[in-house]
Amino acid sequence: MKNKQMIGLVLSASLVTMGLVGCGSNQTADNAAGSGTTPGKVVKLKFWGAVPEESGPKKQ
Repeated sequence: MKNKQMIGLVLSASLVTMGLVGCGSNQTADNAAGSGTTPGKVVKLKFWGAVPEESGPKKQ
């Protein structure tokens, strides 16, 4: 029983530590975008809803 409590305490402490480290990042928006992108460039994203066109909503 004592062993399970210790494992739970260690896992909880590591979870809190990782959460604080992840939220404590001090990157600016410019750095987060990456160095290979040019500002003002429009990127078109295409999403696929996992439904084939013939099975999707009917166009009238």
